[in-house]
Parts: sequence; structure tokens; C-alpha cells
Amino acid sequence: MEEEVEKLSDVIDKVGTLERLLQELSQRNSLLCCDLQRQQQLVQELTQRKTSLEEKLSLDTREALQEKAWLAEISSLMYEDCALIEEYLREMRKQNDVSSSMTSSYLQA
Repeated sequence: MEEEVEKLSDVIDKVGTLERLLQELSQRNSLLCCDLQRQQQLVQELTQRKTSLEEKLSLDTREALQEKAWLAEISSLMYEDCALIEEYLREMRKQNDVSSSMTSSYLQA
């Protein structure tokens, strides 16, 4: 009978140990669940931020392309203006040369 009491006492001790281990595991599980939930929330926030940044990048790229096209158009117009100014200056020089030539001829006569 004494052996049975010892065996029963050992079983009770082991059950107590198992209950403590189960409680510790339950607490660890709860902590892990909380960590997982925080990580999932962080992933969701980072995903939203990534999406927002991608949208902003797309918009900025579109705006940059539009500005590049506008600058190319302005550059082309300025080039045309420069060509017209150069042509005008050539004509003015020709007229000035003719005028100078006529004045010189008049003064010599």
C-alpha cells in the first residue's frame, strides 16, 4: 500500500508539473498570438504605405513625363523664335549694308 501511495504521490507531482507546464505554454501561446497579431498589423500598414508610395511614384512619373513634353515643346518654339530672330538680324544687316553703301556713295559724289 505504501508503494501505491508513493506512486500516487509521484503521479500527483507529475500532474502538477504538467499543469504548470501547460499554464506556461498557454501564456507563451498567448504572447505569440499577440506578437503575430502585431506583425500582421505591421504588414498591413506597410502594404498600405507601399501602395500609397507606388501611387505617388506613378503620379510623379506621369507629371514628370508631361513636364518633359512641355519643355520639349517650349524648346522647339524657342528654337523657331531664334531662327526668326537670326533671319531678321540678317535682313537688318543687309539693309544696313545697303544704307551704308548708299551713304558712302552719296558722300563721295
